[in-house]
Amino acid sequence: MKEQIIGILELILTAGVCTIFAILLKERKARVLTLVHDYIEKAENLVQGSGLGAEKKALVVAWLKASGETLTPWLDKKIDAIVKYLNDRSAWALDETKST
Repeated sequence: MKEQIIGILELILTAGVCTIFAILLKERKARVLTLVHDYIEKAENLVQGSGLGAEKKALVVAWLKASGETLTPWLDKKIDAIVKYLNDRSAWALDETKST
């Protein structure tokens, strides 16, 4: 009986640790995505013109590295997805209109 209780407590403890880890990971991803979005907007405002996507992305990656983030394949895909989303929605044109 005592061994069963210990086994149950170990499972509960493991589940708690996994839950905390999952919450922390989710919050970190959200923070990184917010940074990426901000950096993409800054790069777009700093480097004007079309066809300069590689230069803009290089700035975003440099700023991410300077803030202590590592460019993972997941993050690289997210950068491209955010840029594609904003381009599809013509968000850049809207931002330029607001600033003038």
